[in-house]
Amino acid sequence: MAVQTALNLSICVAVTASAFCTLIETGSCQEIGHQSGLNYANERLAESQAYFESLDSASFQLDFVSERPVDGRTLRKRWRTAVVKFQLPNRLLIKTDAMKFSCDGAVTRFTATSVSGKPKFMESTGPKDLQEIVDDPCFRLITRHAAPLLSTILNAPGGLQSLIANSSQLESDGNANRLSFSDAAMERVLVFSNNPPMPTSFTISPTTEPPVGILPQVQTVEVSNWQKNPSFNEAEFQIQVPPDSTKMASTRELFDIKRSAAPDSFVGKNAPKFEAIAIDSKDFDIAKHLGKHVIVLNFWTSWSGTFRRTVPIYERIHDEFDKRNVIFIGMNVGEEPAVVNYFVSETKPKLGRIVLDMDGSTAQLYGVTGFPRSCIIDKTGTIRAVFRGFSSNLEMRMKSAIEEALKTE
Repeated sequence: MAVQTALNLSICVAVTASAFCTLIETGSCQEIGHQSGLNYANERLAESQAYFESLDSASFQLDFVSERPVDGRTLRKRWRTAVVKFQLPNRLLIKTDAMKFSCDGAVTRFTATSVSGKPKFMESTGPKDLQEIVDDPCFRLITRHAAPLLSTILNAPGGLQSLIANSSQLESDGNANRLSFSDAAMERVLVFSNNPPMPTSFTISPTTEPPVGILPQVQTVEVSNWQKNPSFNEAEFQIQVPPDSTKMASTRELFDIKRSAAPDSFVGKNAPKFEAIAIDSKDFDIAKHLGKHVIVLNFWTSWSGTFRRTVPIYERIHDEFDKRNVIFIGMNVGEEPAVVNYFVSETKPKLGRIVLDMDGSTAQLYGVTGFPRSCIIDKTGTIRAVFRGFSSNLEMRMKSAIEEALKTE
């Protein structure tokens, strides 16, 4: 899956004097007095403050969920689950399928696998308390847009009042409270229950229109399996670094974005064979074309701004070589068919045959570490050239590589 940049947000759960407060009772919304609203807000915050100050430790689960409206329904996808454990003053463990982050009091450690499948790790001196850890880049990466919610929980011993008071609305149904934070680009909603008085979800919704062909996406982090003051042993906050791991200087190394001046390592190799399903639901087998045609295989995702920038280049190349024994394949990586179909129907890109690589297995075969990535395969089935991303001379270089591939027999 593609990794999005972690949002560096300051989330608060206090209501300012200028806040507009509403109280929802039995399904109907009733505006209450300004001072009464402030008193109600302060009471809820005081309860949360007291609850958090009673915590010495906790464990819980975070589920990362995305929702997109498509074809009159909501496409809901749980794309990450994290287990979180903490113990004051400075013990923390966050564990997902792909990454682990821990602080055992002495050492902060992070392990992960890069997009090319290489194990990586980072280490640093552990913080004196958990409030110091929320700005750690590894913490931000593994928590993603859950960072504000988790920061709220971990910072609670220092006082909820220390968070910036910028919420615009408070709602309650007697069981849960809903705080809203809005700006020009996003609406953020923090929900916390009354029993216990703690955050239960954090939702980010765009308030601006996405690019053409991109479905609006709502991201929610849900809290479950909450345990107050469980007992832990020291070993639970220690993770082991795999013996073949490489130490990183920056989390950017996970994305293998450092480019070498040398030719791509796949150039000169036989193109891996694969089968896929096209968006017209028909089977596609590249083996039927290897050794017969020149193939332009383009790996892409609709969310990649770099890919969308290169689409006009691909279209011009497609128009020039489509009738010259060149097969064009546009392989979408990791997106649901409904999302891909929406993008294609709205933008009508000339990418050739659109096929799906939902689990990313074919992308891994071809060493895809970012989008777009284009492979030029000659008539012998050999990869002649590989192009990543966008450049001012991309069109010229791709055309030249295709011309050379057409000369092979």
